Amino acid sequence: MAKNIRLAFFLGWLVPGAGHFYVGRRGKALLFFILLMSTFFAGWVMGDFRNVYFARLRFAVLGQLGLGLPTLVISHKSMLSSLGQTFGKSASLTFGLSSSEFLPLYDVGTIYTVVAGLLNLVVALNAYRLASHTQEASVGRG
Repeated sequence: MAKNIRLAFFLGWLVPGAGHFYVGRRGKALLFFILLMSTFFAGWVMGDFRNVYFARLRFAVLGQLGLGLPTLVISHKSMLSSLGQTFGKSASLTFGLSSSEFLPLYDVGTIYTVVAGLLNLVVALNAYRLASHTQEASVGRG
């Protein structure tokens, strides 16, 4: 059955591995989801939960946006917590750890999150290619 190539790419961008799941590659979908999300989360932890944020790291966020929905959700939560700090409320996401423990790894964590986003774009393009091959195969049979 022919798959929509644009939908395969969009799903792959929105949630890592979802494009492959859509085209029927469920094993690869699970593998890509686990690898990309763990890379992104490890980078986020190394950055003290502060390195996925539109206002602070404008160029890095362009790469991080390649991960889709997780980046959008986390950066939205970061914006809300910074607003809470502005108005005097405690909105720390550090789970009680001092920021000095993670600051040496802040840049490394940012690189991890950017790499995860850029790799997800490659994975989404692969889902697009797989969907286009299923379209060509169904047209050839018709």
